[in-house]
Amino acid sequence: MLDAFVFEPFSVNEQLIDSLLLEPDQFEAWIALRTDGNKGTGTEWDPYDGSSHTLLDDLLGSFPPYTTVHLGSGVFQTQGYAVTPGGWRPKSGQRILGDGIGETTIKLINASDTANLTSVIGAPSTNFLNGFEVADPLAVSSVGCFCNSRLRKKSCPGPMI
Repeated sequence: MLDAFVFEPFSVNEQLIDSLLLEPDQFEAWIALRTDGNKGTGTEWDPYDGSSHTLLDDLLGSFPPYTTVHLGSGVFQTQGYAVTPGGWRPKSGQRILGDGIGETTIKLINASDTANLTSVIGAPSTNFLNGFEVADPLAVSSVGCFCNSRLRKKSCPGPMI
């Protein structure tokens, strides 16, 4: 009768513990300059529509940390990041990849407010980013920011590209 209540020694699923210690799985999304009017589902074969700065900025701002964003060929327009009113901000672990130098460009537009810090890709100096990457092959145009009524490069606060 007592044999029915014999307990086996507790065993730990080592693969489960190892997987909890690894970096979180990355989410991947594809964005293209679509002309067919479809929003897309974000897959390689049905990329999201990033054909306007509003669409692109909304998409980039909506992705969670550790997302790899694949930008297709063309010139993608963004209002980037500005201290006021905000804009999209990169998150830890995110990667932004393009189709190649001369193939994919992120271009800053509407950065005429000289009282505002504006950057193509940026965040406040209090926003710590761990593992954020803009990887080749990708060109970023209008690199710099507007501070005190003149364009200055590499001299404005906060992480920026």
